[in-house]
Order: sequence, then structure tokens, then C-alpha cells
Amino acid sequence: MTAEATVELLCLTQRAPLLLQGTISETQTSRWVFTAAEQITLDVVDCNAIVNTNDDAPMMTLHIVEQTNGQLVLQTISAHPREKRSYPRLFSMINLRLKPEDSPENLSTWMNGENPLSEMDDTWLEPEPFMNFSVNGVAFDWNTPIPTNTKMIVALNDGSDTHRCIARVVRCNQQDTDTWEIALYFEQMSDDAIEYLVQLTMRLQDSML
Repeated sequence: MTAEATVELLCLTQRAPLLLQGTISETQTSRWVFTAAEQITLDVVDCNAIVNTNDDAPMMTLHIVEQTNGQLVLQTISAHPREKRSYPRLFSMINLRLKPEDSPENLSTWMNGENPLSEMDDTWLEPEPFMNFSVNGVAFDWNTPIPTNTKMIVALNDGSDTHRCIARVVRCNQQDTDTWEIALYFEQMSDDAIEYLVQLTMRLQDSML
């Protein structure tokens, strides 16, 4: 990495991943300063982050230890030598169930874990699991339209556990007479849900190198 490199920094916040553009420089061994190109609107102290550079340096996972005036101080956690690309949309098996919900109280209750997962019934939507995804969203085909800006509670299953998310419909495009493409943006995600999608993305990217 150059003395000051232009990078993308993916902050793994508790709400949803936040992608920042800016520059990064190493101030001492395993300690870095990131200067954002635009205002950072969230408090990201104590979050982890993944940085991609535009040179041959490895992708790094870091911990954000300070945030002041558009700058972040980060401590290296680990390096991923073969990963140096930003997160594209990929296709994979993504098992999720979702349900429209417009009550702020119910949305909060869902994320707080107060609704037992066992209470899922046939009112939940369950798309075909092979779908287009990125760290902060998914797209799939469905047999009825879902209006944009509809809020959804989401149960994301990784095969061994189920993670809670809140999503918003950001696109609903008719594909043919009985199929609509639905795109969701995750507005809130549990830490485990973020980690699951990050790790899945990294494994898929690694397999394509």
C-alpha cells in the first residue's frame, strides 16, 4: 500500500453495512488513519471494518477505535491476502423468510428478539433461496408486486442459526405477467447476520480468483 492510499471502507455497523470512500495511511504498525471523502453520518466507534485498496495490498479487517472530524483511527485485526476487491452483487443460496411490517414498535420488538422464531406461520413470504445478494441487500423473484418502501422483518437462516434483520423494498420491477423482481435493502441487521453475509461474500470472491 502507498503512504496514503485511496480506499473503500466497509463499516460493519449494527444497523447495516456503511460503505465509505476516502484515503488511509498507516501511522504506526497495525494502526491506521482513514479520512473520509464525505461526512460520516453514523457513530462507528467500536465497529469492525473491511478495507479494500486500489493496489496489491491485502484486504484488511480492522477495528475502529476513534472517530473525530471525518477521520477514523483503526487497529488491524487481520489481513486477507487474496481479497482486494469491493463487494459486488453475487448469486448464492440465501435462505430467508420475510413479512411486511409497518409498526415501528413491532419492528423494534423483532430486532430485540422478543418475537419467538417459532411463531412464523404461512403469512411469511419465502422466496426461492438462490438469489442475487450483496452484504447489504438481496434481490429475488416473487409472484406478486410488493410496493417500494415497504418495510419487512426478515429471518435470515445460515444453515445452523437464524438472524434477524429489517429491510426496505427499494425496487419492484415486473418481469413478465406473473413475476416481479423484488430488491431489498437491509436497514438493520444483527451482528451475526452482517458477519454471515460478509464471510459468504469473501468465500465466493475467493473462489473466483
